[in-house]
Amino acid sequence: MQKKHRLIFLATVLAGLILFYFGVDTWMKQKQVQQNQPPPIVIKPVAPVKPKTQESNQTTKKEVKQEEQKKEEPKKMVQKQETQEKREVKKSEKNEVKQTQEKKDVKVAKKVPKTEKKAANLRTYKFQVGAFRYRENAYKMAKIVRSKGFDAQVVKVGSLYRVYAYVKAKNYWEAKREIKKHFKDAIFVRK
Repeated sequence: MQKKHRLIFLATVLAGLILFYFGVDTWMKQKQVQQNQPPPIVIKPVAPVKPKTQESNQTTKKEVKQEEQKKEEPKKMVQKQETQEKREVKKSEKNEVKQTQEKKDVKVAKKVPKTEKKAANLRTYKFQVGAFRYRENAYKMAKIVRSKGFDAQVVKVGSLYRVYAYVKAKNYWEAKREIKKHFKDAIFVRK
């Protein structure tokens, strides 16, 4: 019984090799035929060149300069408008930042006595919230972490930039709950 199985196996392998050989052989023949044929010649039509007189050259140069000036004028106006808009945006952002800083300063001034009492009981827990191949992406994530109210740090480990968030809490469970509100995939690193 085993001899039959071996013979069948060998026969199928032999048939496969034969088919493979003929397939490769025909493919090689096609390649040789394609290599022997020269590439097709492509001729691009060229527009006839009209001879110009000196007067027509001078008038066309003037017209070209005038057209360029006309094209540049709207661009300059748009650029001026864009720079003015950017300045206005920057001013409004500065005003918003000042206002938020003033609000934070007021809030911090009010909360100072409470935080002093709680600071003695709080511990700092370190969570990894991301690992990135590119430095720019890691710093973008760190900015997001800071915007959520956590301290952030970017550390290069091997070829990756890891982003760590520092959470102050009474215990591990409270810290984990706080970080998971904002970053579901955060991983605990250490106290």
